[in-house]
Amino acid sequence: MLPPVLTKWKINKVTENILFFAQMVEELLFNFSPDEYKLQTLNTRILCEEALQIIARIESGKLSEGDYKPVIEELIASIYNDPTAGDLLPGTKSEFIGSLEASASIHDVKAKVTFLNNILKGNYLDKTRQLLKENIVFNDKGKIALLTRNLLAELIDTGFSPEFIFFEAKNYFFEGKSPKVIDGIEVLDDFLKLFSPRKKNWTAVFRIGRDLKRIRNFSPDVNMSIRSEKPLIDLAEKSENVDLFLSKNVKFPNYLVFENIDAFDPFSARHLAERYLWIIDSFARYHVHRKHFEWSSAAFIHDAENSVGGVYGKPVPGVLKRPDQGPGSLFKFMAETAGGVFNDSLERDSRQRLFRAFQRHNMAANSSVPESQLLELWSAVEVLFSTNPTGPGKISRITEALSPYATKGYAAKQAADLVKSIRISNSNEAMNILDSVEYGHNPIERCLLLLTTEDNGEKRKKLLFALGNHVLLKHRIQSLMQSFSTADATLNAINSHRKKVAWQIQRIYQARKLIVHTGESVPDIHLLVENLHSFLDRVMDVLVDEISRKRGAITIDDIHLDVTLKSQEHLKILKENLDRRCTKENFKRLLFGT
Repeated sequence: MLPPVLTKWKINKVTENILFFAQMVEELLFNFSPDEYKLQTLNTRILCEEALQIIARIESGKLSEGDYKPVIEELIASIYNDPTAGDLLPGTKSEFIGSLEASASIHDVKAKVTFLNNILKGNYLDKTRQLLKENIVFNDKGKIALLTRNLLAELIDTGFSPEFIFFEAKNYFFEGKSPKVIDGIEVLDDFLKLFSPRKKNWTAVFRIGRDLKRIRNFSPDVNMSIRSEKPLIDLAEKSENVDLFLSKNVKFPNYLVFENIDAFDPFSARHLAERYLWIIDSFARYHVHRKHFEWSSAAFIHDAENSVGGVYGKPVPGVLKRPDQGPGSLFKFMAETAGGVFNDSLERDSRQRLFRAFQRHNMAANSSVPESQLLELWSAVEVLFSTNPTGPGKISRITEALSPYATKGYAAKQAADLVKSIRISNSNEAMNILDSVEYGHNPIERCLLLLTTEDNGEKRKKLLFALGNHVLLKHRIQSLMQSFSTADATLNAINSHRKKVAWQIQRIYQARKLIVHTGESVPDIHLLVENLHSFLDRVMDVLVDEISRKRGAITIDDIHLDVTLKSQEHLKILKENLDRRCTKENFKRLLFGT
């Protein structure tokens, strides 16, 4: 989380909250934000649609009877926290939630969800915008955070690409020339007007080699042509990148042009055009197995009026939205990984399973198709949790085994992200305050002591003051303080995260079933791939670390059991100390379970 650039900001009570909103948009949509702070592209309205789709698939026999229950549980949690749903419902949220929980059959559930969906569709976006503006004026950052997430999810579900929203926000609030000054609520209105729900007509131009030049009659539904001459485009504003892209290219001398693409923004238009290229590549590979067909990673995109045009690179796929190690530390980490995998203590069958997981992970990272990425990553998960791979309850067993990995060291992970943000906050005073905390053996422990203990109350106040107008970081500190200061708050935070992980695993598994058994497309598959990759990496990190430290014969299943038992013991400790606040004497026991 970088500190904001405030060259055109006049900070007052209202613009401070607009700044909070702008920072949230940037962090939620940034490719490499920590997992906990990335956007999950779901809100109450979208969950209603998903629940109805799942029920329809159950009724048609494509999914099992109980597959709707996780999404209904998630929908109930979403309604409970959603200001927009609460405002639009004719009664209270608690009354509707109670009636949904009391539904005796899938038909009753369908009727309740259909009722809610009819209320939300068509009204959700405008009401969310209205409530966001009101809470920015009324200074409720908790609701601003919820509404910002719901707004972004709604815009993306409408058809705006996350990349477009991210770059528009970054340009509007921090880097661009317009607006010149951010000094009042009108600036927010003007920003939201950038996302008018009206599609435009786009043209996408890719550069291709000689092999693809011969493509003809691909599909009557696709307006596609191949040209050897440079397209002549009279743009209102044209950058040097456009001329460079369209100029002579030895590797890709020809132009593949897709016209009449209906999309909200150039990033979405590029994605729609490249989907046709993937299909073309699939058809070609069916007939020519040893030839690799290539096209430019960038594309020239412009609208029909030539008012918008530029060169747009390939978006980062979900499978690659993970932090990478720099070349300097790469071989150190490789040596540590190899040391764990080749540890003499690891039994042969477990070593083979670990090898297979690494191979599946590699195949996913090298694939350009999100469906293949998801299938490969899920195969790696099944390899690692394959003791009882068939029979009823398979997904429940995988969820129960994987969830403790996702919550292992949960408070420490949050603190590590916070320490990193404080280090890059451009505040030496803030870092000095963190370093001055006593009793902690490392920055993570000192951070958690600073956040949670009464002894450090004055230092917390000084830390918040030292961070000045870095409003998102200050809000993060206050939120984590509430999440981990007491045993009951920590228990709630861990259980909430476990539920979110379980819901996502169920959603990923259903997506995998649809891809394999019906060939259906899956909405938000890039997000599912990103989440699954994160879960798998966490499991493999813990496995390699645990194997490295073990002495005597060990199997992967032994480690699964050990991680599960330690997780259960931690939860037991928290339940037995619900009225306890963190102190320097007990914080490790409450936050780490040690």
